Amino acid sequence: MSARGIKKKTPRVMAFVAAVLFLAVFVAGYLFLSGKYRELFDLAPAESAGAHEDSAAPPAENGDTLSGRFTAPDGFIRMEAGESSFAEYLRRLPLKPSGEKALFYDGKEKDASKYAAVLDMDIGDRDLQQSPDIIIRLYAEYLFSQERFPEISFHFVSEFECSWDKWREGYRVEVDGNDAKWVKKDEPDSSKESFLQYLNIIYAYASTASLPNELEKADPAAMKIGDVFVHAEKPGYAAVVADMAEGSSGEMCFLLVMGGDPAQQPQVLINAEEEQPGPWFIIPDKLEGGIETAEYDFEWDELMRFEQ
Repeated sequence: MSARGIKKKTPRVMAFVAAVLFLAVFVAGYLFLSGKYRELFDLAPAESAGAHEDSAAPPAENGDTLSGRFTAPDGFIRMEAGESSFAEYLRRLPLKPSGEKALFYDGKEKDASKYAAVLDMDIGDRDLQQSPDIIIRLYAEYLFSQERFPEISFHFVSEFECSWDKWREGYRVEVDGNDAKWVKKDEPDSSKESFLQYLNIIYAYASTASLPNELEKADPAAMKIGDVFVHAEKPGYAAVVADMAEGSSGEMCFLLVMGGDPAQQPQVLINAEEEQPGPWFIIPDKLEGGIETAEYDFEWDELMRFEQ
């Protein structure tokens, strides 16, 4: 073959090779970006456009959440919970890494012997979010995540009812001693920032004395995740049933989450009645005595439930 013949065919060959290479790169790039081979490179899927940084769904990696850290005791199985339920929301609450201490609002650390784990929650730098306020916050943020806005409403100690619906219309609360009233001051605002401002007002004027206004009495034998123990007598305090499991013979056990006074990051409480203290509490056949944690005690008849 002459040199002239080779030169004529070379551009065609080069064009064919270039087309094949382009197609190979395109296919490889598509497969990579689609995630098919992402695991080979240990890369996490990119967040979808518009993902909200304040997403209500806490991280679900094993060990980072309440249900991931605390497996059900031997012979027990976790009770079922709906995907969008308050029970599932509580189970997915994020925890600080094992060994990290709970912090008070002023940054001081709390004795780690008092609890089994610490919720990874920012409580601010003011002495506002005490134990009843943590209960209010958890339930309010759950309702907010579900856009169940009309249900977000809490009472002050004065019995004034402060609703999120009214607040987001631009009304604000003016307090004069034991009297409170709504005053139109701002433009309508349903943002997360406005919601957090609303909660701060609730924290300031609610307490264990007013918390029962949002609740009804509950039977410990029919306990549900999300039920609340409220010790209203001074010094008042409250804890939420954050998870439950059932044994093969029908016996029940549960986890408790609680803040404290002064304001502090909420913790998973320890059962101080066991020889080897752990986080699970057993509901006895006979409801005698009470519940003894490493720091607080509750009576069985102090169990309550958010009104549905």
